[in-house]
Amino acid sequence: MKIKRKKYRLRILAANALAWLPLLLAAQPEILFERAVGSPLLEYGQAHRALGRDGYVIVGHIVDTSDFDTDIFLMRLDGRGEVMFQRRFGGERGERANCVMRTRDGGFAIAGASFSFGAGATDFYFIKTDAQGRQLWMRTFGGRHYDECFSVYELPNGRFSLAGFNWSWGAGAKDFYLVETDADGELIWQRTYGGAEYDYCRRHIPTSDGGFALTGYTTSQGAGLKDMYLVKVDSRGDVQWDASYGGEHNDDANDIIQTLDGGFALAGLTVSDDASLWDAYLVKTDGNGRLEWQKLYDYADREGFYSLREAALGGFYLLGYIQDARSGSLDCKLVRVDQHGNVLWTENFGSDLAEECFTIGENDAGVSIAGYTSFENNVDAYLIQLGVDPVENCRINMRRGWNLISSHIPPASLYMRTIWDDILRREHLFIVKDAIGRFFLPNRFSTLIFWDFRYGYQAKLTDWESLDIINLPVDVETEIPLNVGWNIAAYFPAARLPAEEAFDGIEENLIIAKDEIGRFYRPNAGFSNMGLLQRGKGYQLKVAAADTLIYPNEGQMLRNADAGSDADFRLVHFRPPEPTGRNMSLLINLEFGMRNLECLEVGVFTKDGLCAGAAEIGGWASLPVHYIDRLNGRAGTPVLLYGISVWGDDPTTPEIDGAKENDRLTFEIWDGIDEQTIEPVWLEGGGEYHSDGFARCHIDMSQYPWPDKTCGLKFYPPTPNPFNYNLELTFVLAQDAHVQLVIYSLQGVEIARLIDADLPAGKYRPVWTAGSQPNGLYLARIKTQNETQTMKIARLK
Repeated sequence: MKIKRKKYRLRILAANALAWLPLLLAAQPEILFERAVGSPLLEYGQAHRALGRDGYVIVGHIVDTSDFDTDIFLMRLDGRGEVMFQRRFGGERGERANCVMRTRDGGFAIAGASFSFGAGATDFYFIKTDAQGRQLWMRTFGGRHYDECFSVYELPNGRFSLAGFNWSWGAGAKDFYLVETDADGELIWQRTYGGAEYDYCRRHIPTSDGGFALTGYTTSQGAGLKDMYLVKVDSRGDVQWDASYGGEHNDDANDIIQTLDGGFALAGLTVSDDASLWDAYLVKTDGNGRLEWQKLYDYADREGFYSLREAALGGFYLLGYIQDARSGSLDCKLVRVDQHGNVLWTENFGSDLAEECFTIGENDAGVSIAGYTSFENNVDAYLIQLGVDPVENCRINMRRGWNLISSHIPPASLYMRTIWDDILRREHLFIVKDAIGRFFLPNRFSTLIFWDFRYGYQAKLTDWESLDIINLPVDVETEIPLNVGWNIAAYFPAARLPAEEAFDGIEENLIIAKDEIGRFYRPNAGFSNMGLLQRGKGYQLKVAAADTLIYPNEGQMLRNADAGSDADFRLVHFRPPEPTGRNMSLLINLEFGMRNLECLEVGVFTKDGLCAGAAEIGGWASLPVHYIDRLNGRAGTPVLLYGISVWGDDPTTPEIDGAKENDRLTFEIWDGIDEQTIEPVWLEGGGEYHSDGFARCHIDMSQYPWPDKTCGLKFYPPTPNPFNYNLELTFVLAQDAHVQLVIYSLQGVEIARLIDADLPAGKYRPVWTAGSQPNGLYLARIKTQNETQTMKIARLK
């Protein structure tokens, strides 16, 4: 039988309705296969496990229609969903299975309820099998009333943990019931939890601290008729804390997971008011059970979640049912949400009768779900294997201070507060701004409410952070409208393109493009020091007329994708500020003649002596060489072009950390040994600082001869120090020399000889890889024919 995909429209989907937002719910994973497996009897699948490349195992109960006797079944399926074997367990009065797991010995642990065995009406029913599904032993736990198990785990110490409800003893009508056994299923201890009324446990999990978390519903406490109930216990079953969630009506939890952040997620269903039917419900807490957020999902007349799983890329898979009250049609529903519970895609499976799926699995192929399907007066176990999740994650790594960011993935929720929620809880976000000055200021007045994925943003953070945006990626050729003046554009292509190619379509109107560290592309000067563009970063674009940016499509990218590399210039002498959120772009025509430029650094200073920008004059062969026809009376003069970002003062800090508007700029040049003041010829911009401005100057190096030195060695403090594995040692030669660079122990034993060779004048950065050398102090000694310098270094693994 072929199961149909069905579509239901979500009634409540806040903040996903802006006119420019593309349709996000159109893509779902491919169905790789689906199987309805069974016999002329009725097989109700209740739980399954994906076993990686070993296929699947499904358990449930089988009903004989001649006498309506029920037994537990176990089905073992291969990787294509074909039945390998089937086993049946039970007694004369009926059994059902609610959970299964594969044990470390390759067998299976199955748990549920038995009417045939035990001390009461029903008891915990616990079966251990071998790898072929043959029963090794059986155990029951409980008293003279109804007791039923809903989850089982094998613990790292070989013991087993089982949980469900107990109606035989405890504080109330029903109580949470937790059992621990040894490796042979013999009881070690048991506990009950709850109040004077009904407390019904549907699932439990081992937690990262060695304890357990149990969930279900309670009527003994909470805000309504029934509330979700979460109990956290230690490894001996002693209560550490408990909490309830929900409103004044009914709320119920069917599943729980511990999330990667140490908190918990609970999935189930809720009744939001007297007139409502059940709606699907997701709750997220921190590690102490404090509510972080909750989401309600209303697609039809009735819906609820049975199971959830945290996705590898972040967010959750939620599995449950959806039912139309008029037709009675019951279908399986799979929902993919982001880390804040916002819907990314949904998938529905059903026929004209009834299907329900109860558990989710993951393997290399994708996601599997299982339950039962009904058709032609029969019921079979039901397995669906879906392909790879189409969702992607854009991880935006941000430094302390100012960043230019963007995402090639639209956030599922467009609210700035929701997008930044995790970082806001850590209080690491200071402000977010867009290109026209709107701002999001946490816990204060904000004019920037929504995130528009087509554009980038300036974000200032108080510590290093990562922002994850999870959703379906946009088409790389999505149009980005640009207004006259400054814009911040998002970057969509997977390939890292040079600015010249990425912005080729707007070159006629593009005045300048800049990245977050002030590197820039100036089309009319034929200059770029921006390196390769990348996802997660935003790019400032100033255009002379309104235009539309469209990045090259995949076919066009193949010519230049990932061509080139980022410049690797690291300053040794001058120390400009970290990015301050505002800067001026300075282009230097450097007339070099026959000079060796490998040791030079140029620093730009404010009138107060603050270094506001600097550049290393090195690697000249990779930079543009221009020939100026007429400059200072010399024809055909070769010049190198260098770009410097001159950083302005950050108005969000009390100290002066950059140039102020209209500050007169001065220049220093460092030749590897000494500093000299230089006087540029201003070709554009007039020599004053202006935020978002552009200036150009000419420097003639023939006016600044090298001093006559016999000592031409500069050895810089190594970084990092102490170090773990690799240590970079930097030194500068002002003249050619024979150099020895050796690492010694404090006792003078030679550990490593990094250099012993004739070297031309220049800057060098050899690296010592310490390998198996122990922690402790060492000496790094550099020697030329004229001098010797030694520094202490420390290794700390």
